[in-house]
Amino acid sequence: MSSEKIVIHHGNCTDGFTAAWAFKQLNLGVEATYIPAMHGEAPPPVAGADVYILDFAYPRAILIGMAEQAASLLVLDHHKTAEADLAGLPFCEFDMARSGAGIAWDHFAAGQPRPWLIDIVEDRDLWRYTYGDRTRDTSAFIATLPMTFEAWDALAKGEPDHVAENGKAIRSFIEHYGEMVILDAVFRPVAGQVVPLINISHQQASDHINLLLAKHPEYPFAGSFFLNSQGKWRFSLRSIGEFDVSAIAQHYGGGGHRNAAGFTVDKLPWE
Repeated sequence: MSSEKIVIHHGNCTDGFTAAWAFKQLNLGVEATYIPAMHGEAPPPVAGADVYILDFAYPRAILIGMAEQAASLLVLDHHKTAEADLAGLPFCEFDMARSGAGIAWDHFAAGQPRPWLIDIVEDRDLWRYTYGDRTRDTSAFIATLPMTFEAWDALAKGEPDHVAENGKAIRSFIEHYGEMVILDAVFRPVAGQVVPLINISHQQASDHINLLLAKHPEYPFAGSFFLNSQGKWRFSLRSIGEFDVSAIAQHYGGGGHRNAAGFTVDKLPWE
């Protein structure tokens, strides 16, 4: 009798959900429970299950406890702070050169070529934009979709140029909205440094924060914040170049990459 399969993926994240979709696509007929996860949340019960954690990682002590209970555990991630925290754990695999979706597809695909959707999601998540406006326009269209496997199945079957064309007007709106949002930026101390911040939820936060950074290049980083449904303040941070916002996020119990990181706190850092 096979073990229950549990797939935990980064919640509210296109890359994380696409990683879960990749698992499902490459394991057709395999019954699994899919669980979105956020930093600061407790993991689900995993006793006796085969557990796959994609584009996400719990703190070291929690993962060791999960490994002791689960039938098997595999973590596929690409976040810098998690790699440092989890060094030496045999069930963790990291690759900073690929996104969570890219790592997941490549791991489970057994040589099957990537669909275009994986490459586009990875291109945006790593902020490379190798495909230029195709990535920008397609990402804008993806932002309108519900995070369901049915929506992703239909998306992946679409012709890439047609999908990108459908995203052009949406991208134009997002960019115009961002121009309006940054007019209401505030300047507050985060980890001892006063930086520009916008009060906005996570949707398209990366685009708006990078626009804010472009407007205020004299600051080492910028960010967004909002009060979530659990009454906690959620921050996203972005930087350009060598400034490491993952270190700022770690200061508040979060993590991420050098140029993109986040954290969640009970009260605002400047209060």
